Amino acid sequence: MQTRLDDTALDMRRKRRRALVTRIVDAADHLPPDERQLLLAVYGRGMAVREAAAMLGTPERQLRRRVKALVRRVCDPSFDAAVRLEPELPRQLRQVARLSAIEGIPMRQIAQRLGISYHNVRKHRDAFKAMANTAGVMARKRLHAEAAV
Repeated sequence: MQTRLDDTALDMRRKRRRALVTRIVDAADHLPPDERQLLLAVYGRGMAVREAAAMLGTPERQLRRRVKALVRRVCDPSFDAAVRLEPELPRQLRQVARLSAIEGIPMRQIAQRLGISYHNVRKHRDAFKAMANTAGVMARKRLHAEAAV
């Protein structure tokens, strides 16, 4: 009896892992080309980070941290919200959302790149996060309503 529970738990872990890998590979389409290629190599083709580091001539530890940061970014709810809401957002808010949530650029660099103040970037980022939270809450309510029917 104990082995059945263990087998079931193992299957659940595999399903979760498979779902996570699928989510990462799908999200990679929205990343800049170099980051997309890295995630697709590691998660899409199953290349070991050690192999990728040797091919790129980058220290393995550094590349491992980079992959971990990329996965954390694409699994963040604000990444999904930026992708989903991007067409609906005003131009400057869309640019800030894309640069911060999708490309992971710090606010100071966003301000320099867009030629606006740091405080405007922060204001736009905060407005985007509020919109993303509202959209997330609405999506969860829709899912609960559909499940109840």
